[in-house]
Amino acid sequence: MKVNFKNISFVKKEYEYCFISNPFRIFYNLSKDDKTPANLKFSYKKDIPDYIINIFKLFFQANEIYTKKLKLRNPLKEGIYFDKGAEFIDILIVDIPKQKGLVASELVDNSEYFLEEDMKGKAVKIQIHNDLIEDTATPIHELFHVFQYNYCNFNNMWFMEGLARWSQNLIHKRQMKDEILPQTIEELDSLLLRAHDAEYFFRKLFFYVDDLSSFIKNFLLNCELEEKELLAELKIEKIQKKSIINNLYVLNALLKTFENVDLKNKKEIRVFLEVIELYIIRESKKNVLHNLEVETYHYNSYDNLHMIEGDLIISDTNLKILDGFNRIKQISGTLKISDNKVLEEINGFHSLEYVKNIEITHNESLENIYALSKFFLKIKRIDGYIKITSNKKLRSIAFLRGLEHTGSSLYLHNNNLTSLKGLEYLTTVVASLSLSSNSIKSLEELNNLKKVYGLLSVAHNKLVSLKGLENLEFLKTTVWNSQSKTILLNGNPNLKDIKALENILTYERYLIIYTDDINQYKIKPNSNSNFHKNILELYDTKNKCFIPTYEFVEKIKHNYEYFGRTTHNEKLTHLFDFEMKSDILVISFSGYGGHLGGVFNSRYPFITNEVITNKIFILDNSDSWYHNGSNVIANSIDEIVNLLSYFIKKGNYKKILCIGSSMGGYMALIAGKLLNVTNVLAFSPQTFIDNKTRKKFSDKRWNKELSKVNEKYTKYLNIKELYKNSNINNKIEIHYSESVPLDEVHALYLDDKRIKLFSYKNCDHYVSVYLHEKRLLEDMVLKHLGIEKHKKSKNKILFADKWQSTLKKCSFIEAYHTSFSDIKKVIDFALDNKINILFGNNYSAQKAIAKNEKLLKEKGLKFLVNTQKTLKHFVDKKLFYDLMLQKGYEQYVPKYYSNENEVIYPCIVKTISGGAGRGIFIAYSKDEITFKDKNLIISEYLPSKVEYATTIFMKKGKIIEDFTFSKKVEKDFYVLQAEKKETIKVEYCETPFLELFEEIVSYLSSNDDYCQCSINFKIENNIPKIFEINPRVGYTLSGFPTYFEKYIDRYISELDI
Repeated sequence: MKVNFKNISFVKKEYEYCFISNPFRIFYNLSKDDKTPANLKFSYKKDIPDYIINIFKLFFQANEIYTKKLKLRNPLKEGIYFDKGAEFIDILIVDIPKQKGLVASELVDNSEYFLEEDMKGKAVKIQIHNDLIEDTATPIHELFHVFQYNYCNFNNMWFMEGLARWSQNLIHKRQMKDEILPQTIEELDSLLLRAHDAEYFFRKLFFYVDDLSSFIKNFLLNCELEEKELLAELKIEKIQKKSIINNLYVLNALLKTFENVDLKNKKEIRVFLEVIELYIIRESKKNVLHNLEVETYHYNSYDNLHMIEGDLIISDTNLKILDGFNRIKQISGTLKISDNKVLEEINGFHSLEYVKNIEITHNESLENIYALSKFFLKIKRIDGYIKITSNKKLRSIAFLRGLEHTGSSLYLHNNNLTSLKGLEYLTTVVASLSLSSNSIKSLEELNNLKKVYGLLSVAHNKLVSLKGLENLEFLKTTVWNSQSKTILLNGNPNLKDIKALENILTYERYLIIYTDDINQYKIKPNSNSNFHKNILELYDTKNKCFIPTYEFVEKIKHNYEYFGRTTHNEKLTHLFDFEMKSDILVISFSGYGGHLGGVFNSRYPFITNEVITNKIFILDNSDSWYHNGSNVIANSIDEIVNLLSYFIKKGNYKKILCIGSSMGGYMALIAGKLLNVTNVLAFSPQTFIDNKTRKKFSDKRWNKELSKVNEKYTKYLNIKELYKNSNINNKIEIHYSESVPLDEVHALYLDDKRIKLFSYKNCDHYVSVYLHEKRLLEDMVLKHLGIEKHKKSKNKILFADKWQSTLKKCSFIEAYHTSFSDIKKVIDFALDNKINILFGNNYSAQKAIAKNEKLLKEKGLKFLVNTQKTLKHFVDKKLFYDLMLQKGYEQYVPKYYSNENEVIYPCIVKTISGGAGRGIFIAYSKDEITFKDKNLIISEYLPSKVEYATTIFMKKGKIIEDFTFSKKVEKDFYVLQAEKKETIKVEYCETPFLELFEEIVSYLSSNDDYCQCSINFKIENNIPKIFEINPRVGYTLSGFPTYFEKYIDRYISELDI
């Protein structure tokens, strides 16, 4: 564990010393008082007790687990503590032998201890006993409380202490006791009286959860939502943290979290969840809490009711006909009519004007719903969800007629619907639309449906055609029953015509479609339609196998313009790209904590543009070195290999490349050998992960994760055994860094002359990144694929007389420079040097080209520039600011001061026009500014030490290329352009806030055919603060030839040269 830290001392303070390593500050004494560690040994550092270093290590380890493994909110970046202003986590050594550790929900301010401004601020407070054992679980336990409090304030002991005690098992092996989940209300009552020993309940509960990380996070998120609902219902600002009422909401959060968990063949957990529902019903009757649960014998007495703050629940009654509630105008929560066994008809609710959610479920005798018809004809939209499911006799939803928009899901599955009359006006569903398991014969009533921000399921109906979906243009892949899905068509054996899908696009351009036999679809979307701009993942539910797209449709080419979005889709743990037949297959495995695509994530054009390839990308998000397989498609290494073998047998491949880095390299070596592929490229791979060999070479990296693997598996832990005494007919290369000794150990360990080794100096574990930056990776991959890269002829491009030094490094172009002040001289210069491409790399050039566009085109010159209107919007900073405010974007810009009384110092002073930071300075007092000069703007100073420059290339309102660089300066106050280049740390990074930037730039450029600009911003409270937009490509981009080449390639392709 290598971390930066410092240890400082204080004079005449309650605490004498502080060990600091972000985000922790550990306060302690050495004066042998109650704030001094009981055991004062100094084995590691002569001035820091071992006890303090050990406590820090345990907190650091726990924090890594919670933020990176479980991916919980960082309390210093978001959540309740962050909202209160937390900047540090302060650990105070005290004498508390009974409690061992305590966490405060309120913040503490220890600024008085520090002189440095960056050390002042509020902190989360944790008290830790001064005499804990060396391998204590107290730090991970107490830090989990911090993360709990960061989501919600429920402090019921079974939840707070039981869950925290469970967390200790993440690093400690604790013996399990026999535990059965509560199967009766009485057993649940007993659970809610427990405290720390509720750990065993949670351990048994989590036994039924496959994706524990997502489950824990979603459970805490649902607890947060439940707390907000409780506050709203009781109209209070703070809850009673230990109130028994909280149990209702925590249990309801648990129910919600299990909604997306597959509970098939898990009777114990299903019964437990049913018990929770019964408990909530029982307790809700005791505690109305502004909600209303209707009982049969006096439901008519509610006829004079006008408003319900909360939910109206009509459940388990003996009613045959529900009528009444005709004066109710508002239900702030959910109208829930469920589990009424003899209910045949629903009437009433004639005056209703608002209800957030509607849930009509599991009414086995329900045939007709007449209620709410006036509501939908008048109101037309609902803020939440509509869930009308599992009413086996319900044949019609005509009462929904008028509905245009749902703010969440629209679930209509498991009824007996014969038509969709009632949905004729529906245009938008802001989550998933499920129509499955009915008797629907036609979708023509959905003719107005345009967008579904979730999956579309029409499975298990009686469809012969999808006519009615012609106007549907947007879907979103969603995790449904633990699997990622986009469209469910299966269970319609007579479905022949699916042409109506041809206008559908997803943001990520990836559709996961569950089908019957694909050969039954005789009428399909045209190969040139939007539908086929998506990569298709087809799963044949009849034959239980994946189908390559090329067996479904013949395509000449596929547009990979948005492939980056596909690989960045967090819903995907695998990607199958078989859009066209190819004799090349690329199989890429992601590394530890990596992203889909592995080596190719954000580095893919050469396997999409240079050559036609089939691609399989696999991500192991359990970080088990693929021994747990990959979510959805496989549960082990052998299952992954079997699936790959299936695809290989389907094709006729001359070249098959297995590639990966680190953990992905480990899997590439295994799969490559077992599948006998033609080529294997492994970057810094692990070649052994068994405990014995790791111990031999003192490899302690990923100890926790690999210990779990060793506990469960024995196969493939040592790759040397796999390769020993076997034929190798393929080309295998391992690339590693000499600067990482353990990587070199792993590379040399195989000791097999048939495997070629390549070492590099002066790089770290991420060799593939190093090779990409050195422009070597692309050629290396193409060579393994048997492709000789076409040498591009250099394009001559005329730039303005700027950027000469950076463009000299861009060997992929011939760059020429001239002033654009005289357009005739520009034309002469271009023609004399046989140049036909212009590039406006500053405002003057952009303006000159835009002004003389017609003349330049007549002379055969090609270019893309912003319109004169757009240029003005970017260059005139006051106009830019006003436009942002007019659109309601004021939160995304720093405040412009209009008079000296509102100025907060220091502030920024800049000229009203111009770019690249010219004319900017920091004013520290009112003596340095004036409001009389109308050419000056005075704005707030944004205190972050990091600012960002994002280059945007936009086409008709959509971003087609984006590049972002972070720039860090170790100063509290600075103007970047005034700093020396060597003091600025510049790094490439993924573009944050991409959709927001697309929206803003589209607005400012009026959706022009093309727009090029560079957005300069800082981030404050996770919100971008844009202080400048330059009307041209960012200068920083030109200094990174790898990325600038990609931009220029796109620029030239848009010119259609």
